[in-house]
This record gives sequence, structure tokens and C-alpha cells, in this order.
Amino acid sequence: MARSSVNAYEVACSNHAGYILVSQGSQKPVAMSCFAASAVHAARVAKDESADLYCQLAANKDVKVMAASLMATAGTPCAVNDFRWFGLTDSTQTDYSEVACADGKGFLLKIAETGPAAALSVMSCQEAAKQGLRCHLTDGGAVTTPVTLQTFRNALKQNEVNCEPTNMRIIGRESVDKRYVVEVKCQEQPNGLVAFIPVADNTNKFEAMDCAAAVERQIRCELGAK
Repeated sequence: MARSSVNAYEVACSNHAGYILVSQGSQKPVAMSCFAASAVHAARVAKDESADLYCQLAANKDVKVMAASLMATAGTPCAVNDFRWFGLTDSTQTDYSEVACADGKGFLLKIAETGPAAALSVMSCQEAAKQGLRCHLTDGGAVTTPVTLQTFRNALKQNEVNCEPTNMRIIGRESVDKRYVVEVKCQEQPNGLVAFIPVADNTNKFEAMDCAAAVERQIRCELGAK
């Protein structure tokens, strides 16, 4: 069976993004950003492998210049001092690149590789850290994991509490120990349950008690009230 030929085209877009489009026969064309192509090219050259697929148009060949143009388009001017391709998410087909500015600030540049108008957005490294994405070129602070109800569900399981929550209520957070105080309703605990849950790097102990015991700590359950 004859193989279908592979064709590659480089494009420079009006929003300053650059891509290589690869098509093969009747298959749907695949887009690769010039940022990704540059990273792949550099990695292959370092391994002394063939590396012919990279961007060469004047508007695309300098990734720092292209990143600076995209940052300006996104409304965040930046004199790009350093650049690093971060990666591509398979689920959303979003291309991430890290940009370090001359003033010491760092950002993640996000480009959607699919869609009628390739969406372009910028987030600071501080904001990226809150979403679990750590910048490497600049210090964006510690990576933090958002606290959600699932965080508390996981804590109950990790501490072997026999309770499959049907409802949960965040009562508050302790002023000293900084544990979250959470009321939990579940069939396994007919007298109600209140948990004191440390999260992230909080080293204080986990505690769980029924609602009667919680009253002694001036905590009143509400989920079981009729």
C-alpha cells in the first residue's frame, strides 16, 4: 500500500502567533506552535538527531521576539529576558510558554491551538502557582492546591473515618491551629460529625467527633436540624 505524503506549512498569524501545520492524506491537519517546534528542534539537535521541522519565517524564528509581541497583544507588555516552552495540554489543546521579563516578573503565556480564533491569555507566575503550575525562570512562590470539598472528603478517607458524605458545611477555620472546621452529614454517623482538618503543610493533628462532643467546643451542627 502506498504511503500518503506528509506536507508541512509554516504560518505567521495577525495576532503574532506562529505555527507549523502538518497534513497527511485525508487525516485532519495538526498544528504545532513555533514555541513547541523550537523546543523539539533544540532537544533533537542536542541529541544529534535529525531536526528539520522548525519555524523559519522572519516573524516566527525568534521565539523571544514572538513572545514579546504576543504579550503586548494580550495587554501585558514585557521586555522578554528569557523564554521557555512549558508544554501542551492534550485535553484543551492549550499551548503554555513561560516568559521572564527584564523587570523580574514572570508569566505563563497561553495559546489555544484549536478554535476559530486562537485564544490568547496571560497569567502571572503567582496566579499559576495557585493552580499548581510552577514557573522555573522566575520565582512565582510556593505551589498551592486549592481547598475544595473534595479536599475534605479525601481527608476523611485518609484518616479512616467511616463516613461517606451526603452533605458538608464549612463552619470556619481556627484562628490558632488554622485547621478547617467542617460539619459532615452521612448515614454512617447518625449523631452527626464535625472534623478539624489540617490541609497542605499544616502539621496540626486531624480530629473528628460527633455533634454532641462538638457542642462542648461551642460548635453547633446544622445539617441534621429539621
